[in-house]
This record gives sequence, C-alpha cells and structure tokens, in this order.
Amino acid sequence: MTSPAEPASTPDDVPVPEAAPGPGVSEGDIRDLAAQLMAPPLSFDPSTIRKGVVTAVSAGDASNAPTISVTLSGDDSTVIDGVRLAADYSPNIGDTTILIKQGASLFAAFKIAEAGSITASSSVGGWQQANLLSGMAHNGNSQGNLMFRRVLEDGSWKVQWKGGVSISGTQTAICTVDGDYRPSGLRTLVAARDANGSNVVKVDFNQSGSVSIVGPTTRADSTQLADSTHSHGGSTNGGDYTSSAGSHSHSYSNYTLGTYSTSSGGSHQHYAYAQGISESTHSHGSHSHAVASPVWVSLNGLEYFL
Repeated sequence: MTSPAEPASTPDDVPVPEAAPGPGVSEGDIRDLAAQLMAPPLSFDPSTIRKGVVTAVSAGDASNAPTISVTLSGDDSTVIDGVRLAADYSPNIGDTTILIKQGASLFAAFKIAEAGSITASSSVGGWQQANLLSGMAHNGNSQGNLMFRRVLEDGSWKVQWKGGVSISGTQTAICTVDGDYRPSGLRTLVAARDANGSNVVKVDFNQSGSVSIVGPTTRADSTQLADSTHSHGGSTNGGDYTSSAGSHSHSYSNYTLGTYSTSSGGSHQHYAYAQGISESTHSHGSHSHAVASPVWVSLNGLEYFL
C-alpha cells in the first residue's frame, strides 16, 4: 500500500510572493492604514453630536448656571437633567437642540429653527402674549399684539418686548408678568406714542412684575423761552427796531422821544412818548404745553436685563 505523497516543502530561502493591492489601492495607502492601526489611543474622548428635545428649563441663580432637561432623539422615555448651555442659546420647552457630548459631559449648543418665526404674533422663539389689564387692547396702531420673551445674551438673561396697545381713557397699567420676567430692580424705558403734544412716554417695568405708563400727560411747565427777536414799530421814528431777549436797549435818533430805555429779558417796558407808539409791557418766560393722554403706545424693541 502506497502512502499519499507529501507536498513539496518550500525552502526557507525562497521568498513567498505578496498579494497585490486591490484596484485603486496603492501600497502607500495600505502602509498609512497600518500606521493608524498601530497608533496609540487618543489622550481624550472625541466629541459626539446628538439631537435632543427640551423638556424643562432652569434659569439658574447666583450660585448655579442655567440648565435644561432633554430627551435624546429616538428615546422619549429617558430624561437627562442638568444639561449646561452655550452662553447665547435661549432655550424653550419643545426646542429641538443640538447636544455635544465629550466624555461624561453634555451641553446644548443651539437650537434648530422652526417654521413660523416671521409671523408677528407667533409664539415661535419663546414669545408669549401679554395678559392685558382693563382699559388696554392689543395691536395698538397696528403694531401687533403685545408679546414678550426671555433670552440669554452672553450669559445674561434679558426680556424683550414687541407689539403695541390701544388705551381707553387715562389708563396707565398695561399688564403684569410672572417671576421669570421680573427685573431685579426698576427698569424705565422710553416708548413711542401717538403725537399729541408729545411723541414719547415712559414705561416702568417694576420688580413686582407690573408694567405701567408713567407721565402720560407730562408737559413742559415753567419753561423759559429761548432768546427771540421782536420789533417795535412806529410811522415816524425812522423804522422798526428789532431786539433780542436778554439785556438790550432801544434808542431813537430821529426825534426826542422822551426816554432812552435799557431793559432785560423778562417783563420790561419801551417808552416812546412823541412818536405815537403806545407804551407796551410784555414778557418772555413761563408757559406750558398741553399733552393729551396717549391713544396708543408701542413697546416694539424695548428690552431690559433681569
């Protein structure tokens, strides 16, 4: 019985041919890949990005930074609390936000924009409509409904307003906002109004949350007039004489008029006995301008830091 033949052995000094690289792959590519596989691991964890939905917002305080709670995309059942924010991201419940994870740390960078932000009375972007008090109505002077929101700017919270109100009678209290929108101190801003004796009015945003118009009929009482020119004429005195308020004199060279007078701003007299010019007394001084209560006030563009 014959044994099967053993395969011929290859001498140690005979080289084994290498497999040729696949189509489009150079020998250099293979060497680079091998170098990457042999490289030591990174000294840090690379960042990964996920989408999430905001379920709660904490504004923070003097000792704690603002945070949000989120659910990760694809997992609505697990809520992650205490997620930190980028300094310019203003979170609102329902936002779809971009989350960046590095190691065990997770923070929200920004949100994905929603449709409808161009609409004046839309709630997109965190806007909410003010609950107006008696005597106030939305959309004053077609400025849009009165709305406000809280935003984070460079790490500081502030409140923005838009829209206007129509005012019945002499009402001054506009609305009241809750604690998240109340400033830490009084904030007084200037707002536009209908031009009826004035075209601006003050608006106070109080620590109590009340928003009120201040000085709706403020007028310029006891206002001293600026220098103004005026004339005193006569038919035979050589022509009108024009002077300015303040210290000044009137002299008449054509005839002897009885008195040469020097006077100053305020009540004074001009004497001209011989020329048929009546003795006159007049003054420059206090007066007032009436200002009507505003028919509408616009809060468009008003904002204050908390």
